[in-house]
Amino acid sequence: MTNEKTVSEAIQYRRSVRIFDQKKPLDTSLVKKCIEQASLAPNSSNMQLWEFYHITSKDMIAKIAPFCFNQNAAKNSTAISGVCCSKRFMETTCQSKFSFYGFGFWKKQPESRTK
Repeated sequence: MTNEKTVSEAIQYRRSVRIFDQKKPLDTSLVKKCIEQASLAPNSSNMQLWEFYHITSKDMIAKIAPFCFNQNAAKNSTAISGVCCSKRFMETTCQSKFSFYGFGFWKKQPESRTK
């Protein structure tokens, strides 16, 4: 039997955790399952321009902490997960989608509106 929540329950139940037990191991299989489910989220034209990261390296966490405003929650965590938009996939994915559907969007430059 699973104890999974509906989307509404998960949103209402969510909370911020600011103190971490360094000795308590993180269930990485649960993190992986969450990332797999997140990758199934609907998106524009099914382009999936995202990349998911789960970082457990102390050295890498120390490098990332400044981008989290050096918050203690980031500096002291045993893992950080994040999602980024991947610009490197954007042009090739768009070209592929537009080519498949017969649009020439990437081949034509828009005319200047200021003449």
